Amino acid sequence: MDGIPAVEACPVRCASDLSESRFQRAPQPAQRAAVAGGRVSGLRAPERHAPLLEVDANHRPDLQGLYHWNLFDAAVLLPYFAVMIVLSIYGVHRYTMCYLYFKYRKNYRPDPPRHFEELPQVTIQLPIFI
Repeated sequence: MDGIPAVEACPVRCASDLSESRFQRAPQPAQRAAVAGGRVSGLRAPERHAPLLEVDANHRPDLQGLYHWNLFDAAVLLPYFAVMIVLSIYGVHRYTMCYLYFKYRKNYRPDPPRHFEELPQVTIQLPIFI
């Protein structure tokens, strides 16, 4: 296969073997430069492209084992997401308060409902510093 090692663990097909256009590879930089301006230079397209992986229903690509969850990740990500949840709750509360303000601002009356004829006695607690 033109210097490309065969892969036994995963079924592989070449892009030239596939009839669907969604499996076609994007042109490489040398090919893009050759086709620039609508004219083709002396480069000719290779007969077979590099293999594209096509996955069986029973087989997954060898991506397992590339990342392992560790204590450092937990120590950074769990507090981060906890803070993000608290901030999102705060933001929702703030938008709710703005909504309620605009909804009920027409009901605002600056004058008190009634005036006292005689003011009531009020007990005040004053701090005394010795």
